[in-house]
Amino acid sequence: MMLAKVSVFLAFALMSCLAQDKDPYFKNPPADTKGAKDHDVTMYCQVSDKGKSNLYWHCNSDNGNLDVTVGPNENTNPALDKYIIDNSGASVGQYNLIITNVTNLDTGVCSCIIDTGKGNAMEAGGDLMVMDTVMEPSDPSCTINKDRTSGQGPRVFTAEDDIQLVCESDNGVPLADIHWEIVRAGSNGRGVEILSSISTTEEKITAIADYTMTSSDNGAYFQCVQTHVSLTDPSTCYPKFGQNDVGTPGQLIEVKHRPVLRFKPSTLKVKPLETTKETLRCVYEANPDLDADGGPSIRYVPAQPEDKLTWNYTTSGEEDSVDLTLEQDDNGKILECVATNELGSSVITIKIESTGLLPTWILVIIIGGGGLVVFLIFAVICCICFCGDDDDKDHIEVNRSRPGTFQGSELGVDDYRYGESEGGYTEGYEHDPEMVNINEFEGGMEMKGHHYGNTGEDNIGYMDDNIDDDDDDDDDDIPPAPPMDMKSSSRTYDQVPLD
Repeated sequence: MMLAKVSVFLAFALMSCLAQDKDPYFKNPPADTKGAKDHDVTMYCQVSDKGKSNLYWHCNSDNGNLDVTVGPNENTNPALDKYIIDNSGASVGQYNLIITNVTNLDTGVCSCIIDTGKGNAMEAGGDLMVMDTVMEPSDPSCTINKDRTSGQGPRVFTAEDDIQLVCESDNGVPLADIHWEIVRAGSNGRGVEILSSISTTEEKITAIADYTMTSSDNGAYFQCVQTHVSLTDPSTCYPKFGQNDVGTPGQLIEVKHRPVLRFKPSTLKVKPLETTKETLRCVYEANPDLDADGGPSIRYVPAQPEDKLTWNYTTSGEEDSVDLTLEQDDNGKILECVATNELGSSVITIKIESTGLLPTWILVIIIGGGGLVVFLIFAVICCICFCGDDDDKDHIEVNRSRPGTFQGSELGVDDYRYGESEGGYTEGYEHDPEMVNINEFEGGMEMKGHHYGNTGEDNIGYMDDNIDDDDDDDDDDIPPAPPMDMKSSSRTYDQVPLD
């Protein structure tokens, strides 16, 4: 049994490799084409899945006046901008050559070349003939081929039905451009192009579109649009779905399908530390309509207590809704909507997710608190920088009229400070008539032979034999002023005798 499985796997792998290695081929090779002088002309080339192969176009003439190669897959040579490789239909293998403003010099053979990269290339081409005049094409004709579901009308389809649309146009010089469109309900007549395979002969162009029906196509119609240099407005044709159809846009198609569901809103978010109230709606489209007990119904998966859901049944027949109360604990839970009609059931789910964002009131507190902290830090910095202390309150207030004396603790002067006697100066000043006024102080020279304070002790003199006064030689024996020790904390001054 195991050997059989291995054999099947190897066979499948080999077939896949061979399929991937298979060379592409021409599905619709270029055909002989007529162009009109001074107008654009298109030569069509369709290949099967080209894979890693590259595609080129080469045009030449018998007289040697023309020898041009462009590619791969597109023309990026600005010197040959007259030649354009149109690869807009590459998904269906279409690589068409557009030659702008053709002249008689463009007459020749243009070939579509597939380079496989394996040392071999495939080539198919057609003659390009340049005519002097333009010829208007015939009106396009449209047909539709489909695999109809048994018992349905000619314009009734089921989603995933495959159909084929065929449009043809004859006798244009140059050939007309044609393509298929689908015009859906609610589009205001604007069609969406359906990619088509294009094949040509010298006199005819054919566009074939293979299409798979979807639920969105219910109430739509198809049209083939033809444009040509001779036409002021495009011409249009509509496919006939039956013998009695006249091919008009009023003949809309019907597409039956299972319910198509969507949630409104499309996301459910819950914030931390908050309770969120949300109304969840399940909107559906179905053809035919839902069964009598076909919903839509919304429920938790797995089931949750019923008090989590408050139902609001609608009468529109298009939606059902529930009121939800969501908390942080509901993060990660899943709800589903189920609806059923005669073609089957459809289910969609939605997951409750956390925003990861804090509630607004917490953000306000955090921002406000952060602002307060920043303000306090700023205030402290400003105080440190700009709010320095004033002079100490114990500083002596100088009496400008009678400056205070000093404390002479070394000489026995009583320790009187500012404020301890009236007048704002120390009391010892009045008991020493020989005390010199501070305004008359001359560095101590005037104190020679004087005593300091009211101590009754012998006079203390200070002499410095090295003192030399250039102005008066008689003052050489005058001692210098005793040094003073400034104590800023009390603003008192102590005399210290010099050694």
